[in-house]
Amino acid sequence: LCVNPNRAGYGENHNLNLQRANGHYFVVMNSDMTVESSVFAFLRDYMDQNPDIGIVAPRVLNQDGTIQGLNKRYPTVLDLLLRRFLPKSLQHFFQRRLDHYEMRDVGYDHICDVPFLSGAFMFCRTDLLRSLRGFDPSYFMYFEDVDLCRRVQQTHRTVYCPEVSVTHFWKRSSHKNWIYMYYFVTSAFRYFNRWGYRLF
Repeated sequence: LCVNPNRAGYGENHNLNLQRANGHYFVVMNSDMTVESSVFAFLRDYMDQNPDIGIVAPRVLNQDGTIQGLNKRYPTVLDLLLRRFLPKSLQHFFQRRLDHYEMRDVGYDHICDVPFLSGAFMFCRTDLLRSLRGFDPSYFMYFEDVDLCRRVQQTHRTVYCPEVSVTHFWKRSSHKNWIYMYYFVTSAFRYFNRWGYRLF
């Protein structure tokens, strides 16, 4: 257990553990998850067999067993506006676009490369993360995961593997609290300023 006496963001806290890690693989995951030990063993073996993969993510389930749409394409301004500010009563008009962002056209039943793997659960190569200096700590919360994926993709693949699954008790904090919404918006600007603005 590593206690950080300073108030740090999601990525920076994981970076503290990355400095102390001594295994071949490093797991990034939220605290509100249940994971069977066999998941780690399977993903370790899968990464051993696929040295071109830098990060792999399992199937992520809701508490009721349904799929969480955490596989995403690179975000655009339109995608973020629709997901964060569109009233639920109007979402059906843009469902095709929302599903496209979550790669539901590709599906969640087979192994595939994913541009944007969620930081809710990432199984990573320790040496690769160290070479990239881990997460960018300038993102206090949100978008540190897609930023990391893009940097990993300069040399390795980022892959979804549904052969194993974890359960995520999703809180969706940015939808409920203005402080988390502030973190979301400021991190979004930081991300687009670094990687370029795409409107749609």
